Amino acid sequence: MTDNGKDNKQPSTGTDASSSNGPLWWEGELKLRSRIAMGLGGSENIQRQHARGQLTARERLDCLVDEGSWREVGLFTGKMKYDDQHGLIDGSPANAIAGTGTIEQRDVAVSAEDFTVRGGSSESTSPEKWQYIERYALEYRIPIIRLVETAGGSINLLKQSSGTKIPGYTGWPLGGLLGTVPVIGIAMGAAAGLGAVRVVASHFSVMVAGSSYVFAGGPAVVKPGVGQEIDKEELGGASVHAR
Repeated sequence: MTDNGKDNKQPSTGTDASSSNGPLWWEGELKLRSRIAMGLGGSENIQRQHARGQLTARERLDCLVDEGSWREVGLFTGKMKYDDQHGLIDGSPANAIAGTGTIEQRDVAVSAEDFTVRGGSSESTSPEKWQYIERYALEYRIPIIRLVETAGGSINLLKQSSGTKIPGYTGWPLGGLLGTVPVIGIAMGAAAGLGAVRVVASHFSVMVAGSSYVFAGGPAVVKPGVGQEIDKEELGGASVHAR
């Protein structure tokens, strides 16, 4: 083999791929990506979530599915930071978590929003993940459970993309799901915007009195829009939806 004169460096997160005495260069990056994903929005945001009396998305999944049955998809998605040599330094995970597991030995698909990352908003989400797991549920004919806690859409995201999501999510087979498999929507906290749709567009929707709120837009949207002061409970609490 001839030398092309180029210095082919590997990323800085591990050892050279040709080394027989250590891990491949990409193994270090995968481990770091895994730590980033499992770290959610960081210790401060996790503490804030607990102070509100709420579990994190991953704690909820641990409570929901049978021990050892969880199989996550898209674990490494998120916004990553790299050094000048293209080595991974740090990052922020996507706030959409999706995968499959079992409940009392029965297969289910589950999606959950991580409120510790940008309030579960669309700015840090990966819609492809939750759409994928819903298509998976449809294809393999298993129930889909949505654990929803999200601030909804993000103006910052619209500024970045210079457009809206009209005509919607073409990869989301909502009609097919509702006509084929059991769909469960659970408001774990605030469920605004598309989150509200994902709760109510189901066969069985659940809210927690005093801590779940389902609405198109929260009080901060209502006040400048119509000039009315209203709190979350009056706008979209369990008592409103149970009338």
